Amino acid sequence: MPIVFRSPPTVLQFFNNAGQPNAGGSVLTQVGGVNMATYSDAGSMTPLPNPIPLNSRGEISTATGASSELFLIQGMSYTFTLYDANANQIGVYPNIVGINDPASATITPSTYNPGTTVGAQLANLGSGTGANNVGYTPPFPGSVATNVGAKLAQTVSLTDFAGSDPSGATDSSGALVAALSWASLNDIGTLNVPAGKFKIASTVTFPALPAFRIVGVGGKRTAAVGNDGHPTSSVFLNYTGGVMFTIPIVAVTYDTGNVNFEHIGFDQTASASGTAVQLNSGYDQVQFLGCGFYGGTYGLAGVTVAGSPTFNIKVQDCNFFNITNSAVYFPYIAPLGTTDYLNMEFRGNVFRFNGWALNFGIGHSVYTYNNLVEANNTGGYLLDGVSTILMVGDHFEQNAVGGAAHYDVRVTNTNQSSKNLNVLGCTFTADSPHSQAVQFRLEYSGKSFFAGNSFNGTAATASLQISEAGGTFFTEIQNQFDTAYTVSGPTQQFVLPYQAVAYTPAWTASVSNPVLGNGTISGYYFLIGNLCTAFVTLTTGTTTTYGSGTYYFSLPFTINNTYFAGMTAYGTGDWANVGVADYPVTPEGAANSPKVLLFNDANGAIVSPTVPYTLVSGKTVGFQITFPV
Repeated sequence: MPIVFRSPPTVLQFFNNAGQPNAGGSVLTQVGGVNMATYSDAGSMTPLPNPIPLNSRGEISTATGASSELFLIQGMSYTFTLYDANANQIGVYPNIVGINDPASATITPSTYNPGTTVGAQLANLGSGTGANNVGYTPPFPGSVATNVGAKLAQTVSLTDFAGSDPSGATDSSGALVAALSWASLNDIGTLNVPAGKFKIASTVTFPALPAFRIVGVGGKRTAAVGNDGHPTSSVFLNYTGGVMFTIPIVAVTYDTGNVNFEHIGFDQTASASGTAVQLNSGYDQVQFLGCGFYGGTYGLAGVTVAGSPTFNIKVQDCNFFNITNSAVYFPYIAPLGTTDYLNMEFRGNVFRFNGWALNFGIGHSVYTYNNLVEANNTGGYLLDGVSTILMVGDHFEQNAVGGAAHYDVRVTNTNQSSKNLNVLGCTFTADSPHSQAVQFRLEYSGKSFFAGNSFNGTAATASLQISEAGGTFFTEIQNQFDTAYTVSGPTQQFVLPYQAVAYTPAWTASVSNPVLGNGTISGYYFLIGNLCTAFVTLTTGTTTTYGSGTYYFSLPFTINNTYFAGMTAYGTGDWANVGVADYPVTPEGAANSPKVLLFNDANGAIVSPTVPYTLVSGKTVGFQITFPV
């Protein structure tokens, strides 16, 4: 019998290219290209099959599948060829000798490439696949043995791929595409981007991934561009094309398709018309956490949307700086359907020196919390056609620095009607030389509530301006104002606790209308919930003419037929014949009526130019009436 020596280690285990035990594979043993026997015992009594089968643990085994030691013939230098379970060749490993063979010194490896000499072993470990030859078992109960190569492959770095250049001297687009493709094919959920400034010269489209994160892992933090004092990651993707990232339409089900960008700096200062991230549709949730968006002379948008949206978007602790058009821009997309929802949350972000901070022509819900919106050239938030808006604790200061008559916030309804607006605990400051004409302009909202806000400063001509072309407001205001608020439009409804709202009543008649001339008429009202109390005072002048027929006075709101069907609203009043007598009168308004007439209490006659007495200059009438709206 030949003298044989054990091949290291005692029981050899082999792994496939995926880093998993090579179950069902095999090892062909040859010397000089000719099949050469190996043995399972030191006495060389029991030869192993050739190729040697590998059992379910990827270990050398007998024909019955039992794990076995491997003994090689003394003086023979073997070549091992490793195959996977499908007979695909994995690798060829020459110069294999037994561990006690005097031909060479040896070391004991831990996986399928045992080598022969110390030099060969070290060279193997230093190769590109050397980590696959180092075993690893996680220190957890019930953990599964693997190798270092497989463990490292569970995370992917952009610099793992050819063409990535952290210096920014060359284009890294190809490396980024390769990294995303590898992640998609191998179900890897995170791409790490180390410190550097990677140039991206062409659009990169995300693959169809159910969930994915791009994470900046640069350890050094630097002051953001423009010395704005808000630190960002030292990881930058510097793009020079039109759109850097595009999130495509993909076939995913609800609650899937989540994409996160974390601690990435998007630098578009070298882009002629740059947009950092363009969202199309199909992803359920896209998040930007701790990112920086830096524009330049031509940067159009940090984040924008194209296509029919189905997103939930969260932007938190990000910095948007010097983006020409809008930091976040979601234009109107028609037609909108019942599934076209765009729920957006912005929390703890900084918007400085952009066009608009937020510019929306679409949206189901927008929630903003504790954002700093300062010194943006066009204005703060433009919210057009957003159904539900909640603003809490945002701070607006010195916006519209470009001199245009824009706003800290403008809510309008060009594309679709806003239904609910709540503004709570926000601060609006307009100090010279910044010149926005209005801090908050509300052009349409079904129901609005302002509470605990502070409107202050000297540059704004109005703190809160409410105006509509049609429809009905219900607005409640509980705030501190340093500058005036203005109200216009026919059907607004307001609750301003402890404050009266002025309005100008219309004085008309059933046959021919009176003309006020140099007389005066004034009105104001309080609105508590759905109950309005209105006060009207009329004083005739020397040029007043009195018309003919029954007199009417308009109310600030129409009497609500829902609460008052078939009923009449009444009040109290006095038609004073100054220096002669006072005549009590009763204002009366029918359900669904926008006006009242007056009855003389003495005889029930309807007030007219001659009832209860003939009107002349210097006479006064006043009344109040309470009614539901």
